[in-house]
Amino acid sequence: AGTKLEVWASKMAGLSDPLIAVSDAAQVNGCVDNNGCSQNRLQSLSDFISSPRSSKVSTEPGDMPPCNSIAPAQCDPSEEILVGASSSYKEKLANCALMIQSAWRKRKEQDETPVVCTLTDPDAIDALADTLADTSFLGRMLSPLAALLRCMVSPLRPDHHHHEGGVNYGVVTGNASAMILAGEDGTCSVWAPVTGPWRVRQILENHTMGVDGIAVSSDMSLIGTSSEDATVCLWERATGSDGQWRCQQVLRGHGEQVYFLAFAADMALIATVSKDTTCRVWVQDGVDWQCCQVLQGHTEDVYGVDIASDSSFIATASNDTTCRVWARAAHGAHWICEQVLDDHTMGLSSVRISAAGNIIATASDDETCRLWSRDRERQWFCEHILEHTAPVIDAAIAHNLSLLATGCADGVCCLWVPTDTGWQKLQKLKAHSMTIYGVVIAKGASDSDLLIGTGSEDQTGTIWRYDGTHAYKATHIRPATDLEIAIPLAILLVSCLQRTRFAFSEQCAWNSETLHVAKMTLGITVMDVDLQYLLQAVNLDINPIELCFAVKVFAAMASVLAFLTCALTHRCPVAVLFFSTFGVIPVLKQLVSVFACRSGHLHPSPGVSFELECFEGYHFLLASVAAVVVSIYLLLLLPYTAADGDLSIMPRHVLLKPQEWYRRKVDKKMGLNLGVMSPSRAGVVQSSYANFFASLALTTIATLDVWMSPVVQALLSFCTACFPMVVALLWPPMYDARVSRLVALGHSFAAIAFLSGLISILVNNTDSPLPTAFLILGWVVILAVAATLTHTTTQRRRRISSAYRLSQRQLV
Repeated sequence: AGTKLEVWASKMAGLSDPLIAVSDAAQVNGCVDNNGCSQNRLQSLSDFISSPRSSKVSTEPGDMPPCNSIAPAQCDPSEEILVGASSSYKEKLANCALMIQSAWRKRKEQDETPVVCTLTDPDAIDALADTLADTSFLGRMLSPLAALLRCMVSPLRPDHHHHEGGVNYGVVTGNASAMILAGEDGTCSVWAPVTGPWRVRQILENHTMGVDGIAVSSDMSLIGTSSEDATVCLWERATGSDGQWRCQQVLRGHGEQVYFLAFAADMALIATVSKDTTCRVWVQDGVDWQCCQVLQGHTEDVYGVDIASDSSFIATASNDTTCRVWARAAHGAHWICEQVLDDHTMGLSSVRISAAGNIIATASDDETCRLWSRDRERQWFCEHILEHTAPVIDAAIAHNLSLLATGCADGVCCLWVPTDTGWQKLQKLKAHSMTIYGVVIAKGASDSDLLIGTGSEDQTGTIWRYDGTHAYKATHIRPATDLEIAIPLAILLVSCLQRTRFAFSEQCAWNSETLHVAKMTLGITVMDVDLQYLLQAVNLDINPIELCFAVKVFAAMASVLAFLTCALTHRCPVAVLFFSTFGVIPVLKQLVSVFACRSGHLHPSPGVSFELECFEGYHFLLASVAAVVVSIYLLLLLPYTAADGDLSIMPRHVLLKPQEWYRRKVDKKMGLNLGVMSPSRAGVVQSSYANFFASLALTTIATLDVWMSPVVQALLSFCTACFPMVVALLWPPMYDARVSRLVALGHSFAAIAFLSGLISILVNNTDSPLPTAFLILGWVVILAVAATLTHTTTQRRRRISSAYRLSQRQLV
């Protein structure tokens, strides 16, 4: 929204300088808290505001005047103003923008600093952004398409639970069995895939204010949540079939909000830190937990805490720029401050202790993460400084010290690996648009397999899978976009239409009208571009049919070369997506046509041929090159079919590892809830490779029709078209059974077309209406069944959505 506002305002004002900065209420309050950070916070809020000065502003959105109550004359050029939008109506927002524009021009004429307009209402930001986007030419052009796409996918969209105000922390359990997100709305959501897509399995509700931290015991028997209501809730899994979590105890004692908590590995201790500058240590007295000591020493808020695996020491991180290490006093259970780590220049937000207890990692607002080790005197010293480009909010260390992950305020998670010269940055993980508040690393299926969980202010959580070399996004807990829901549907429809196109061959005895209409309507799916008339207009001495064939073949070879280059260099993901999905059949069709040569004639397409010495001289060289290119293309398609053309989950080092293809295919398909378009874990891989085989076989059979009789061609094509339909029935590709049947019906479209072609060959009469009648009748039946299934599925989803909304209202 901020980018839209900036561009629009500059255009409307006719100036090259920016006009409007956008924030939410929390960022505004943080900018004017008079603790010396207002200038830095305001500068980081929008990098296009130059030299912000002390502003006379209201810190409470309710105190701000409404947008339409501020007239241009009230804008004093000697000071910046803060305009609070009290309504999301587009008329008032448009008036507000015009008033700001007037104030801007007035200030510009007097050579003063720009007006800073901060909208504090999220609804107002969205509405104003939409209003401003509508004024641009691109916005007017794209808005109807976006509205049409939204209308098409709205029945498919799943119900998604989101935390109002953002996600403050996220924890992923071992082997990605579950993810727990802490929300600013005072709840925690437990997400798990079970047999289908990732969904909310339970909402933990007991806090009255935002939840800031989560801790999970190693055996998943206990969950701890810390909250702004100054309490800590301990949740225990109930015994029984439901396996729901129940609040066992509420720990009270802190005077202000509790930022974070940590469990000891043996569950003998719990440590909690608070805004009251203290850390409390809790021990279990029978069934209940009791506070045994209050650790005092920090002078400002204590944000982070961790306990060594052997419970020998505790580390706390505070906004006073220090990390304190607490150890047990000799011959006693009393905890004392053993050492103060004070190398940071700004406040600390998190602290982590390695599993071996030999490394402490501290994250700070000074844009560094420092790694501390012990010397021979058992004193901690800073051994490594990991530089970042934004404040570091959280850090996590792998159990085997093979990886370190840091989450930053710019929404980027950085991965670091140890080398001979220190820790080096391996990869940047980008999936969040706002601050990452929580980062955790958990064990995966093997020792080298690690899971990285990130929770962000943008109300989403992400699970990344690290294989020892590369990390990829395995799960993203967020609402799917319209495009993400539409792409798998488009791939399915296009592939079915592409296969159907091959049923209308010259060898079949279709009547001319049926053949012409089918080729005109379906030819575009396989990119049948008729270059013959264009080349004839150029008036070259070369046979236009032969030249057209050469152009298409070399264009297909260039496409494969581009696909190979993009895949191996890991660039241009759009090209990889196209040539591994929509472009497979058109490219293969042109390359395979090189081999459609028999009896001194090459047949590049049905009914078109030219004289050529088959597999001799020039043609032999062309066929050899085409064979190599086709082999390379098919070898690359094997892994990228599993990845659905997603370049980010298929790096070079896994191209020859089929077991990785399978795992990444499942992660790719199950990692995002697409509603009714969510695939099934049981049949997602089988369905993808069945479609791949059918596309390859049908293309080959249709192109090499000169090598087989019409009956053989029709029979082979019909059997091949039935193959993905049978696979879809045996291994349902979609999580919803009705949608799986719809997918099978989509595959039957091509099967009916090839069966009609076989009937036309057997009838052998171009004037007979029987094949066309059979084709139309079969398609009508398929569409009727599909409409019935779609209607029942939509009604079912409406009932589920109504029940979900009712439950949410009851919770509120």
